Amino acid sequence: MSAFAPGLKLHDRYLLERRIGSGGMAEVWRAHDLVLGRPVAVKVLAGPMAADPALRAGALREARSAAQLTHPNITAVHDFGEASFPDGHAEPYLVMELLTGDSLADRMAAGPVPWPQAAAVGGQIAAALAAAHARDVVHRDIKPGNIMLTPTGAKVLDFGIAAMTGLPDAHGGWVIGTPAYAAPERLHQAAANPAADVYSLGVLLVEMVTGRRLHPADTWEQVAALHARPRPLPHLPGVPPAVAALIAAALDPFPARRPRAADLQRALLGGPGTGHGAVAAPAGPTPTLLAPTGGSISGAARVPSAPATRPYVPPPPQMAPRRRRTPVLGFALMMLLLLAGGGYVLFSAMRPADGDASPPPATTRAAVKPSRSPSPSPKPARPAGVAAGNDLLLDISQRAITMGVTGDIDPAHTGEITKTLTDLTLRWNLRQWKSVINRSKDFQKRLDDWVDDGSVGEDAGKELDGKLDELIDLADELKG
Repeated sequence: MSAFAPGLKLHDRYLLERRIGSGGMAEVWRAHDLVLGRPVAVKVLAGPMAADPALRAGALREARSAAQLTHPNITAVHDFGEASFPDGHAEPYLVMELLTGDSLADRMAAGPVPWPQAAAVGGQIAAALAAAHARDVVHRDIKPGNIMLTPTGAKVLDFGIAAMTGLPDAHGGWVIGTPAYAAPERLHQAAANPAADVYSLGVLLVEMVTGRRLHPADTWEQVAALHARPRPLPHLPGVPPAVAALIAAALDPFPARRPRAADLQRALLGGPGTGHGAVAAPAGPTPTLLAPTGGSISGAARVPSAPATRPYVPPPPQMAPRRRRTPVLGFALMMLLLLAGGGYVLFSAMRPADGDASPPPATTRAAVKPSRSPSPSPKPARPAGVAAGNDLLLDISQRAITMGVTGDIDPAHTGEITKTLTDLTLRWNLRQWKSVINRSKDFQKRLDDWVDDGSVGEDAGKELDGKLDELIDLADELKG
């Protein structure tokens, strides 16, 4: 427990009334702002946590990160300070708006959330994340306990372990956060990336509508084992197929292939049965709930350089998952084909390794599929350049899915885009480099025309045009 007590006045302004919650790292108090005459929440590091320099710095970082974000779906931060006590020690505190309602964790404990409500909650979380990401702030601990359902809508709490985009993900050797909602790249301490928040939101959306945990894990070791054996996305009751494809893309193990938070916001809040209004809390009393209590340090895993026991140690880079076609990506691509209605079948050699659709065992490489020629020798592996082109074509397909769902691409063009990408993939794997170059340039001209007539957004056109430029350059290089 902290040294805070009822009746304590902070800087002659905030009068503590009662403690309304506590967690592994922090306590939250209800207080009264004597200057502005309003109730507020005061968050303070709990007991020994206040003496940790890294956590004290984190408290200030939380204040600065959240204070620069003014958004209706983000808890407002009012003030930050340190309280001094007679024994000479000081404890930092954060003053924020006092929220009423229930946490998303409480709502999910009552059972699955109907899709219209889940879409509204998810869309508002996505809106908050989009605002944070626009300021290069990555939350890094999106989970049910950090979302409040208030009369004015969903609120994202707890920027205590937030980081600026590109900064290191570890805190003095600790991986901090909630393992079951952490993106795979966080296990390798990749630099802070907005895509990690998108992954966590994808997990939340799946759990809301299914009523079951997507990653039933409580430790970093357990979740690392689950990520090493990816499973198909479960059935999402009530979710439109196009949005289900976007959620699947949010759970892609490769950050670059995930949609942006803004894409999810538009898809979730733009469909039938969703909206920007308040999200109703479950029936019953409306208690005053906690402001954020922080990502629990007990849920973190230390990563020392020479472990004596068995803490979580990120695998070396060569052990990172290889880029291969996963069930999630396969599902997303099939959704694009279904939306197009063109009946095209992607050429079987879209990925660098031939063979069955099922992934190879974790400890061995996938066996090479025998050649169809009379020769009994196996087909040689494709060169790295061909593999890179297949990855790029898959990226283009993935972005086309997202843009179609968010309205950046007119649905009238979906069939033509699908046909073109299927044809490019076929010709790419047949090594028809000149044909790939010519058809990619034709596709770029069509994109320009669609941008001119307004049926494709300007930013979407530029992005796809840039990816096609990469494909053309790679084909030209392979053509020699």
